[in-house]
Amino acid sequence: MEFNAENIAGKRIGVLGAGRSGLAAARLLLNNGADVFLSDHKTSAEVENECRELSRSFGTGQAQDQPLLEYELGRHSDKILHSLDLLVISPGIGLDNPVVIKARGKSIPVVGELEVASWFCRNPVIAITGTNGKTTVTMMLNEIFKAAGRPAKVAGNIGTAFGVPLSGIEDLEPDATVILEVSSYQLETTKYFHPKTAVILNITPDHLHRHKTMDEYTKCKLRIGENQTQDDVLILNRNDALLTNADRLSSIPGSAQRLWFNNRGAIGSGAGVKKDAMYLFIEGEELKITGCGAIPVPGTHNIDNALAAAAAAHFSGISPDSIRKGLQSFKGLEHRLEHAGIVNGITFINDSKATNIDAMIAALRSFTKPVILIAGGEDKGSDLSVANEHLKDKVRVLVLLGEAAERMSHAWGNIVDDSKIAGSFEAAVHTAFKKAHAGDTVLLSPGCASFDMFKSFEERGEVFKEIVRGMK
Repeated sequence: MEFNAENIAGKRIGVLGAGRSGLAAARLLLNNGADVFLSDHKTSAEVENECRELSRSFGTGQAQDQPLLEYELGRHSDKILHSLDLLVISPGIGLDNPVVIKARGKSIPVVGELEVASWFCRNPVIAITGTNGKTTVTMMLNEIFKAAGRPAKVAGNIGTAFGVPLSGIEDLEPDATVILEVSSYQLETTKYFHPKTAVILNITPDHLHRHKTMDEYTKCKLRIGENQTQDDVLILNRNDALLTNADRLSSIPGSAQRLWFNNRGAIGSGAGVKKDAMYLFIEGEELKITGCGAIPVPGTHNIDNALAAAAAAHFSGISPDSIRKGLQSFKGLEHRLEHAGIVNGITFINDSKATNIDAMIAALRSFTKPVILIAGGEDKGSDLSVANEHLKDKVRVLVLLGEAAERMSHAWGNIVDDSKIAGSFEAAVHTAFKKAHAGDTVLLSPGCASFDMFKSFEERGEVFKEIVRGMK
């Protein structure tokens, strides 16, 4: 059976994972008449309270035809699959999860929260994916919509689950554009997800512990355009080798118009650079946006991000003037090349959001002189050799930590003359400080996930800033 917004009432739906996405999916489904069984193998007081609140609204004691919520925490029992019509999984749960495997064995359809939320969304959607830059482009677009006086709602992988504004928890104006940051984990389980505008920023090795191969990871990213039609647009990076490969291009599903962005020059149709300024190249017209140097955030990767945002905004009917104002008002993201303070003339930069090697390289390219680099964390098994030339040119001292430290030391120890493995995160920051001189920059750009030491890259960045404040 194919599910949609019209036929979900009265169905029994399992929701696997009670985090932000799972709770948003559960509330959205309950609001639309489905019975929900919510299951999470972990438990916490916060999640327990959320579940109790939902249960009070939809549980026993309500009208006979009121949707029912049941939930279990701390385990996944066989009850979740009993008489189930559909299983909805949170992004952090892979298709190799035992419950998912059992569900598929029983021919129970399995989808993700992104897919479910899309059934109930009547607003135009801009969806942004890519290995790096998703959050930056999402927030750049939000600033552009503000500058244009156009309503917009940011959601998805960025913090607010797609289902939240659709379930009545937050207001969503009827004419608002939903700007979604979308991950490969979310795209893995889509079926009918259909953004009006889709953006693929880049595809480089990441999350291979989940997707196993680059081919599977790439296929997940390309699913963003799977259901697009000729009335939609797919925006791609002209300088990404995977996205410009002829065979790969022909495999992108959907029939959307294609626009490109290019930070190395002009472009036939899309956004590009001419005489150190950003332009829209549309149907033979050249529409100037702004000078490349007028973007407040540093780095050539942010020119890419700005061009992608400009192309998406233009397709949404926003003028070059509003695009310029929005881009110039964007001040950057927390934990992404964020200024964390100056101590004894030494500048500290928090780039904790750099959770893969390509993001770390992008950060290093933003500096004109060598830095003291703090790197390491949970090892994703990435190819470290791609960073060799960048470390040679941009790093004076290398301080390594975490699970990946030994492998990074083996790969980079002979490239950077002064390298050291630190025993703790705090020791790494203090070691970098001791190695630095007035005028130097200490850059935290780990190139790794944070989960060997922290619950998130945000927590890692906050601890870094706290340590720097303590030095003052």
